[in-house]
Amino acid sequence: MLILAFLTVGTASAKCKKMKCKPLVEYHGNAIRVEGVEVPLPNNESVTLAKGEVDPETLHVPTDRVKELDATAVRYCEAVNAARKDEACMDMLMQYAEHIEELNHVLFEQPGSSVSPKEGRTGYSLTGTCEANTACSTDNVCLDGACEPVFSVRYELTFKGAEVASVQGMDSSWDPFGGAPDPLIRLYTDDQLTCEIQHRQDDFYPQWNQSCEVKVDQGSSITIVMVDADPEDSLVTMTPVLGEAGLGGEHIVEFQYTGSALSDFLRHDEAFAISANGTTLNVAVEAQ
Repeated sequence: MLILAFLTVGTASAKCKKMKCKPLVEYHGNAIRVEGVEVPLPNNESVTLAKGEVDPETLHVPTDRVKELDATAVRYCEAVNAARKDEACMDMLMQYAEHIEELNHVLFEQPGSSVSPKEGRTGYSLTGTCEANTACSTDNVCLDGACEPVFSVRYELTFKGAEVASVQGMDSSWDPFGGAPDPLIRLYTDDQLTCEIQHRQDDFYPQWNQSCEVKVDQGSSITIVMVDADPEDSLVTMTPVLGEAGLGGEHIVEFQYTGSALSDFLRHDEAFAISANGTTLNVAVEAQ
């Protein structure tokens, strides 16, 4: 049950000054207690989060999201105190105020609020709906018109095509007599082979347009490996496989994503290119 929590614009000082930085949310049994805070802004305004208590069952985001926002707000508060120039200090202050405002949105269901996620959804956007990932907060993706936490849904990764470097290390050719490679894609989740995309024989510009489904958790990693698959090698399969099959082939390039880099990778709204060692791979990611 909501006791008291609201967002106000008041008349605090516009000066960027030292603040007391501490977590604003505490957990006591079946209740969440919110400490009051007032953040001074320019033009004699302020953002205020009043003291209050809320029943976790009324939240429209997971408590992990609340904890994350609270911790991030503390870091911005500390950045305000650490800033040596007024401009940098004011920038951190505005970021801190935005997080306090966002905490207000995710903690309390206000009458007339524009935050109204679909029934059964745990994500949110400031408009209540979304058409693209950019409409959601940076740790959410857009799925069926509502924002969902990045690490709560499955993804379809489509490997569209690639441009492979003309030579491998030490300027040597991929195959004898200057032949082209036989590119094959392997997808690993937390170092476990999840999916393999069949090879294209003798091709510097392979086109696959084949997909793999993957589910990743907070702290997981995704690794995409392209190898030169010799079709005469009995360890290399000729069709997409799951499990431990198809482990042959000579390494061409590797891309690994974890943490915020993985979140950014999964939040792409359109097909994009990733490149390393002279090789470019075109990928599309879609939340399922």
